[in-house]
Amino acid sequence: MSPTTDTIRILHVDDDPDFAELAAVFLERTNERFDVETATTVDAGHQILDESDIDCVVSDYDLPGQNGIEFLETVRASAPDLPFILYTGKGSEEVASEAVSAGVTDYLQKERGTDQYAVLANRITNAVEHHRSRQVVERSERRLREVIDALPHLLHVVDENGVYRVANEALAAFHGTTVDDIEGSHVSDILPEAQAAQFKVHLDDVLETGEARHVRQVEIAAENGDKHILEPRLLPYNLADTGERAVLGIAVDVTEREQRERDLERAYERVEFALERTDAVIFDIDLDTGTVVRHGTYERFFSLTPAEAPTWQDHCEHAVHPDDRAAFREFHRELIDGKREQGELEYRTNPETGEVRWIQAYAHTKPATESEPRHALGISRDITEHKRRERELREKERRYRAVFNDPNILVCHLGTDGTLVDANETAMAYVETTADAVQGLPLWETPWFDDSSAHAADLREWVDRAASGEYMAFEMDLSQPTDEPYTVEGVIRPVTNDDGDVVSLLVSVRDVTERRAYRRELEQARDLLVRTEEIADVGGWAIDPETMDVFWTDNLFDLLGIDAAEEPPLDGALEYYHEADRPLVEAAIEDALDTGTGFDIDARFERPDGETRWLRIKGDPTVENGEVVALRGAVQDITERIERERELEQARAEYEELINGMNDSAWVIGTDAEFLAVNDAAVETTGYDRAELLSMQPHDIDVGLEDDEVTRLIESMPEDGVQMFETVHETKDGEHIPVEISSSLVTYRGETAILSVARDVSNRKQRERRLEEFASIVSHDLRNPLNVAAGHLDLARETCDSDHLDEVARAHDRMNLLIDDLLTLAQEGKGVDDIEPVALAPLVDACWQSVLTDGATLNVDVSRTLRADRCRLRQLFENLLRNAVEHGSTDNRTTSDDAVEHGPTGNRTGSDDAVEHGGESVTITVGELDDGFYVEDDGPGIAAGDREAVFDVGHTTDAEGTGFGLSIVKQVADAHGWTVRVTESDAGGARFEITGVEWADA
Repeated sequence: MSPTTDTIRILHVDDDPDFAELAAVFLERTNERFDVETATTVDAGHQILDESDIDCVVSDYDLPGQNGIEFLETVRASAPDLPFILYTGKGSEEVASEAVSAGVTDYLQKERGTDQYAVLANRITNAVEHHRSRQVVERSERRLREVIDALPHLLHVVDENGVYRVANEALAAFHGTTVDDIEGSHVSDILPEAQAAQFKVHLDDVLETGEARHVRQVEIAAENGDKHILEPRLLPYNLADTGERAVLGIAVDVTEREQRERDLERAYERVEFALERTDAVIFDIDLDTGTVVRHGTYERFFSLTPAEAPTWQDHCEHAVHPDDRAAFREFHRELIDGKREQGELEYRTNPETGEVRWIQAYAHTKPATESEPRHALGISRDITEHKRRERELREKERRYRAVFNDPNILVCHLGTDGTLVDANETAMAYVETTADAVQGLPLWETPWFDDSSAHAADLREWVDRAASGEYMAFEMDLSQPTDEPYTVEGVIRPVTNDDGDVVSLLVSVRDVTERRAYRRELEQARDLLVRTEEIADVGGWAIDPETMDVFWTDNLFDLLGIDAAEEPPLDGALEYYHEADRPLVEAAIEDALDTGTGFDIDARFERPDGETRWLRIKGDPTVENGEVVALRGAVQDITERIERERELEQARAEYEELINGMNDSAWVIGTDAEFLAVNDAAVETTGYDRAELLSMQPHDIDVGLEDDEVTRLIESMPEDGVQMFETVHETKDGEHIPVEISSSLVTYRGETAILSVARDVSNRKQRERRLEEFASIVSHDLRNPLNVAAGHLDLARETCDSDHLDEVARAHDRMNLLIDDLLTLAQEGKGVDDIEPVALAPLVDACWQSVLTDGATLNVDVSRTLRADRCRLRQLFENLLRNAVEHGSTDNRTTSDDAVEHGPTGNRTGSDDAVEHGGESVTITVGELDDGFYVEDDGPGIAAGDREAVFDVGHTTDAEGTGFGLSIVKQVADAHGWTVRVTESDAGGARFEITGVEWADA
């Protein structure tokens, strides 16, 4: 709100409506600028804050639901700076200290008399005016900060001590931090040491002279490591709040500009470097004067400096033989006139040497402009060496042809696109056609490939890769014209020119049919062995008894983690075994070699990487004429099996240790109803020793259930749930102990069993008995006197007509409600008694008949039957329906005067009363969920912050309520093992969901 606004709007929250209204009257009389709104609850206060512009909140400490400090905290969450005065009758140092700690604006204790309102008015005025003034300053500072932070340049204000007083977002981003971290920090904490020292020099200079200073470029690294070039400008500045001298600095980042200038300079350098070192001559000829500007290798090519031949005519006279000058000029004239774009020319140089030279030239003519004459740009390259190599290549071609027709190799010459150029006689012998007939065809369409679809894709790929410079080796199965199959092995070689460009492809092929067949057989046998070893996860070995040489398969090397370069000798192989197991392996091998007896042993093996593995080693000697001629065997890694066995044994030990560490008795029961295991607590509680218990059954100690019921419980154990029930155990001494049993299926020693935990509930049973005694006292000793009082009240009405008697009747009604709810709550902690199938719809209708409905409407949308204690379930529904009626209808949300006018029954009036007084009746719906049911209404609902508290004993928002109803609902749900939660209905009212029920008709 603007500080120039004259009206001061005040919210006064006090649970006493009379005091709140009285305070509002006196405050508005004290200061005509005041406009006071009052509220008696925190929720009402929040509603006014949401709907109105409030300048100050005045609140009592003791409020329903929340105290004043908690109310302050909720206000601060949305309005951190709103003035808040705690005006309370509960005056204590503790409350005052808590208020100050919570950030209250002011604290004032209620006093007698009306003078206190003048003091309160003065405190309110000071708090609001201070708040408004601070808002003006904050807005001004915020606008200035927005302008500063919008600047793209780095801005700061540094005082004479070198401390940043102001910094903008650009400066903070540059240093990779925040404005808050920079402001208040010293320059030396933000800048590198050298830059900080230099900045201090400039700072002192500006402060001393009082003149601005434009600092030369400074190079500094940003937070991310990138170096930046800054141009700072420092100006003298006075701090507004203190008048201290300071310096205002603005630094412009010119990094990109400097980088562009450096890039341009480097580009010029690269062009000059390239022109001076190229293998060509770049020339620019003025066609009017003949003047030539040259770059490149002119002096090296022609042994002339540009100064010695400044014009085109001078060049011809000094660098071209007289007999070739005409042809030389004509060649370049055709380039300049555009008759040719490029060309090659052979000519002799000057008469002194007569050297023959080849040049390759390009030229482009540019027409005359207003600023430049007509001129020609061109490039000349000396290709004399290239021509020489061409001659050498032709000679090599002749030699190549001699090799091309090797009778042992099939040779084809291809273009880079795979087109057949030539094939030798050996290749043509495999097809019934001529070389002329196949030339020009793609290789994959020639007769060598009887089924082009089977080879075309591969051939295309190989040709493309060879054309890009790869050396492609391949094998292929083909058929001769006689349909006789054959296998070839070949390569496709790229043929390159002097520049490294691939110009053609050479295919050379050998017939490897016989070698391929032999290799296939060998590979199949080897592959079979390898795959067999891999599948079985074994490795093979053999020992020659004569030489004692050792052979290992590849998979054995992998299994043992040993380099497969060479098998170790027998002594070396034995060294890998664990020291404790080495004699066992050595003795087994020696015995097999001596006696021909096979072996199957387990031993540990130490891999070279230090890992120890368990191996199963089998040996099978081959005996001929009574002598062992070979010893072969296999090795299998069984480490995981050994570890599983150890883990299983350890888990079994840990399981038994865990069971024995429990305070409750635990039993493992087999499917034949025998005890398989018992913990220490079971032995101690029952008095039997472990051996005695392990010879018994649950039937022997359970005296709370019949034997057939115990058997039924064992046989009906749920597969994926917990079975819970109560019974009585008998100790060896005959003592009876009430217990609660929790049972679930487990795996014990590889078999399905039942883990049953028995908890001693003797204390709980004793509490339940005490509650029943309490209920009896409440029912008899309280209700009887109340009935007597009600009778005398009826007699008094016959002789006296007084409003005070109505108040007595109302008090009687409330006491009856309290007694009913206390009797119900006395069952808290008591389990449900008789679980039976209960149809929901009839039960809900019966509950509705016993509730004063106040004109409310009930919709029952349930048809299922659940398993529950009928009596306790009826308590749940009656309290939910009564709660919806009492808190849902608008006629039940009356003022205190209206409640007095319409009788002592308050919100329990009938439907006619609801219609008469214009209220809107609530609609209540009972519906089904997948695992439960809900009860919802279209009333005002329950605030999200109150939903957890509604189940607390004594919690109520109704002056006539007992605060026990919803606590009873939760108690009944807990007794059944259900979950109850409160949420919002689609119409905005309250919705109670009860889940976890067991449907009887499922």
